[in-house]
Amino acid sequence: MKEYNTVFPNLIDDRYFFQDISIDKLPIMDKYNGMINVSAYTDAAEYINAQDVTFYGAWLLNMLEERLIALENYLVYDVEKPELVSYTNTEPTGVPVGYCWT
Repeated sequence: MKEYNTVFPNLIDDRYFFQDISIDKLPIMDKYNGMINVSAYTDAAEYINAQDVTFYGAWLLNMLEERLIALENYLVYDVEKPELVSYTNTEPTGVPVGYCWT
């Protein structure tokens, strides 16, 4: 199975490039589709994972999910959020731009 674990936020994940199959990879896809047609799903999955081709499958959705979860965790837990609103009876000093005082 293709690797889909993310390295974010420590590094930037590899970028996948998707395109139609190139003519030199056509025999690989023909063999893969032939295995699928005879219900040899395990053999087909092992074969295509060992090849130097990118295909659409569950690994892509798993990769996207893993990256979204990592991004969410980073934004929710690791990014310090500034205080934007202050509820006081006296005007605060040195109010930064975008800060609301009520």
